[in-house]
Amino acid sequence: MMKALSVFQFRERLLLSIESHAVSGIRLAMYYVYVPVAITDVQLGMGIRWALGFSYSGLPNDANKDSPAPHTVVGVKTWKAFENEAKCCEVEDEDGIINLTPYALARDGGFEPREKLIVTLDKDVTDIDLGKAVRQCLSKCE
Repeated sequence: MMKALSVFQFRERLLLSIESHAVSGIRLAMYYVYVPVAITDVQLGMGIRWALGFSYSGLPNDANKDSPAPHTVVGVKTWKAFENEAKCCEVEDEDGIINLTPYALARDGGFEPREKLIVTLDKDVTDIDLGKAVRQCLSKCE
């Protein structure tokens, strides 16, 4: 089962957007965890593993209707203002194999994947190495 989340770096914080898959296949942002960017790499890796535990499949398409949008969680009024400052790394875990995809700001707005820069981590990756890899992924979002 695929588990997913997006890590947004916004100013001096990291926002972990825990995502689940609806029955239609679309991805739904369900929950958020907001932490200081200064946490250690091992804390970040542990937090990502913990957050992935809340990613599910087979939810109704409207399961996140009461969830706030990421920009409102960080106190920004519009998605446009958020995306102009945020960096985004997508974390996907399928049977322990973790793929990290950096996203860059698209010309027409929103984020688009930088597919040539995807990094795949082995099942035995340590928490500290996972945290370091996510930070490296975020650095490739420019």
